[in-house]
Amino acid sequence: MRSHSVPRKLLEQFSYPNKATGAPGLWKYEKGLAPSPRASPRSATRFEGYFKHPTKPDKEEELEERLARQFEDPVNLYLADIGGPDFSFNDSVRRQLTQYLTLLWIRSQARRFALVHFHEVTVRAVNRFLANENRVLTVATKWNLDLFFSGRHPGLYWTPARIRESVTKLITSFDSEEHRQARYVDSVERMMSSLDDAIFTGEWRILRASKEHPFIISDTPAVTLERTESGEINYGLGFHRTDVEVFLPVSSTVCLHVLPSVRRTRMTKEPTTDEVNITQAAFAYSRCYASIESEKIERDFQFNVGRAKLGLTAFSVWGRDYNELIYSVLLNGVTPLAGISS
Repeated sequence: MRSHSVPRKLLEQFSYPNKATGAPGLWKYEKGLAPSPRASPRSATRFEGYFKHPTKPDKEEELEERLARQFEDPVNLYLADIGGPDFSFNDSVRRQLTQYLTLLWIRSQARRFALVHFHEVTVRAVNRFLANENRVLTVATKWNLDLFFSGRHPGLYWTPARIRESVTKLITSFDSEEHRQARYVDSVERMMSSLDDAIFTGEWRILRASKEHPFIISDTPAVTLERTESGEINYGLGFHRTDVEVFLPVSSTVCLHVLPSVRRTRMTKEPTTDEVNITQAAFAYSRCYASIESEKIERDFQFNVGRAKLGLTAFSVWGRDYNELIYSVLLNGVTPLAGISS
């Protein structure tokens, strides 16, 4: 089954009328290649087995159907009207767009690839736990007490050696493409039942561009930045970080600009079309799409593509205290690492 990382209807908002095919077309800007007019909204971000779950054969079809019915179709009803004179960001619209935006982020190719990095962070933290004799002994004592008072598994006894063996086997089993794919699919499904309150209650704005100098959309369309006091732009802050700004181009001439309800230390400067497009290029996994061929778009894309690598230079988790998280999870008797989520 072929599933979408970016919805077809959204891509159509950036298309041009392809006279050769009679269908909407996209100009494709790809890392290391010349621009091509042959991309199609129907297939540009559609991949075989994208939401395939290694142990749940029906999960991909279920997710694709739910994404369309629950999150894409309601927004599609007014997608082309966003920014129009009668459009309003009422509670219902903001709720729908909040979920639409956050799902676009988590289902992107860049976010999917970032799971490799999240695994590296987890392995480092696990190894630190295993090297701490006092913590391993404390977990062994706690697990043995839990077993004794539960009355389950009589005669089973957790030694530090057995805990090291168990945790090492589990983390080794996590280091596989099948496990990363399962985690990715599970994370998309979890996001469907959540609402990012900081974005929902934030300030929603509209940015505009011209048809001659349009917005582009990347294969990672929901992006963030912070503009420092000196005017420098930092890419890839988390949705809840101080002074973060969130962008989602919804057509070649309209872009959502959201200021989440977070602490703000300075006035917000309205970004230019070039700044939005450069941010799209920075977050791109490998491609951006536009309604026109443009030397400037090509130049800015090739220079900036991949600058904000999710998990490395953007949305990085190296700074999080995963050592304490893993210790806490294990100490509380959760199946090793089962409670850890990226």
